[in-house]
Amino acid sequence: MEKITNKEIKEIIGSKFLGDVSYRKLIRTELKNSPGKAKTVMFSIEGSPPKGYAMYIPELRRLNFYDGYGKRFKIKKKCEIEE
Repeated sequence: MEKITNKEIKEIIGSKFLGDVSYRKLIRTELKNSPGKAKTVMFSIEGSPPKGYAMYIPELRRLNFYDGYGKRFKIKKKCEIEE
C-alpha cells in the first residue's frame, strides 16, 4: 500500500495549478458522520482563489484530486496518509 504525506498532497495540488506553494499552508478539514471517526478528509491550499482540492476517503483508501471547477485530475488508489 502506498503512503503519502501532507507535503506530497500539497505539492501535487500546487504543481498542477500554482507552481511554488512553499509559502502557503495546506488546510485539512475532517468531515465526520459518526462520533470520533473521520469519514472524509478534504485538503486545500490557503489563498484565494482556490485552485484545487484533494479528498481522501479512509474506508476506501482512495485519494482524489480535483481542480477548482470540480473536475478530477488525479486518483491514488490503495493509499494511506502519513501524518
